[in-house]
Amino acid sequence: MVEETKVPDLTKFVVNVEPKLKRFLVSDTHFDHANIIKYQNRPFKSVSEMNYELVRRWNEAVQPNDVVYFLGDLTIGGGNQTCAYWLKRLNGNIVFINGNHHDRGVADYLVTHHEGRPYLLVHDPIDAPADYEGWIIHGHCHANHLDKYPLINPKYKTVNVCVELINYTPIEFDRVHEMVKHNQWVKTL
Repeated sequence: MVEETKVPDLTKFVVNVEPKLKRFLVSDTHFDHANIIKYQNRPFKSVSEMNYELVRRWNEAVQPNDVVYFLGDLTIGGGNQTCAYWLKRLNGNIVFINGNHHDRGVADYLVTHHEGRPYLLVHDPIDAPADYEGWIIHGHCHANHLDKYPLINPKYKTVNVCVELINYTPIEFDRVHEMVKHNQWVKTL
């Protein structure tokens, strides 16, 4: 059983996840956001190609009953399609954390445990509670500031799951946990 809890009151928000289900992490897909291709040097020729590839890669990795922790910014808002439109096309039971472009999540942050280790899930790492001392899994930074916010940074105990760093595909929580356990600094996949 996996226990997830909204911080700081660890008794108010609990979600149980079946142990046999895979869990994934991802952030900042920015569906329909034309400028993100240029801003982040995404390898797509058009918004249509980006949208298609993001959905295809997601659905190849995630099965319908898997759990996906989405750490904010599914779209940028004001795009061609609504969040609901994209959610109908994505596999998995999606647990949303609020991003800075839309607020539809269950919380601004929450804590989940993996093999007994707590992980704080938040969109922007600077929004983590000041007194939290464990590992932080976040989005928001994209492929910017890779010296401080690479995929895995053991010095700052951060994991950046923006799509640019994880090959535009949700990453399995088990894989992240293994890298954290081995204290590996990892720039991108």
